[in-house]
Amino acid sequence: KAHVGGGLCFDPSAIPADATVDAVTLSIKCQAKNNNLSLTTGAAVVVTPFAPSDPGTFVAADLTNVGTSNLGSKAYADFTADVVAEITLNASAVTKGGITKLALMLADIFNGSFTGTHPMSDPTCSVSIYSAESSGNEPELAVTYTEASGVTRSLALRMLLNRRRG
Repeated sequence: KAHVGGGLCFDPSAIPADATVDAVTLSIKCQAKNNNLSLTTGAAVVVTPFAPSDPGTFVAADLTNVGTSNLGSKAYADFTADVVAEITLNASAVTKGGITKLALMLADIFNGSFTGTHPMSDPTCSVSIYSAESSGNEPELAVTYTEASGVTRSLALRMLLNRRRG
């Protein structure tokens, strides 16, 4: 689950380095949502690059290691408990030949315009998603790519299991 933000890691190493990524979709299932979110109009969840100290184990301090690029977003209003939300991402979200590391952040926190009560201390400002430990509900990254030979392929990646430490 993520309130202020959370990290997601996927292994796209099956995509050849010389392939062109054509389409990327992140599917996440909302576990719970508090409808009293009082952030600015247009509140959204933003997907951004992420650089955790260890991709398999996250700590709260890792949430300061988020990138500054908005790779895609979904309006907060579009999240519903127990429903999968799909977020279209930029092709640059995929790290060919390495681990794709993404962070989810509330837009107001991501862009620095948050002025309300900090979500970690106020559960009225939260949306949580199922994690890799939630079999059948885990986040998925769908990637369509074209190989150098011209063949187009699709790949569905399950989130790598993460362990929270600290």
